[in-house]
Amino acid sequence: MRRLGQQIVHLRNRIGISQEQLADSAHLSQSRLNDIEQGLANPTLEVLLRIALSLKAEPWELLALPYGGASAGQAGAGGLHEIH
Repeated sequence: MRRLGQQIVHLRNRIGISQEQLADSAHLSQSRLNDIEQGLANPTLEVLLRIALSLKAEPWELLALPYGGASAGQAGAGGLHEIH
């Protein structure tokens, strides 16, 4: 779950919102969101969908792996590729 948390932080920073703003928008406590971002909590599918909506992202983007050496043809938009 740590990669999920890192991806949430990445997407949150990409749109320039604070953890508090994302928590409010996704109807989560800031403490719960922090635990998710730190990989200490496992969010439900419903929570993941609320986070994705708040980040203006597709749900799969939360589960995308950062680009890590795959050839350019394998990477998706923004340097990410989907998990298959």
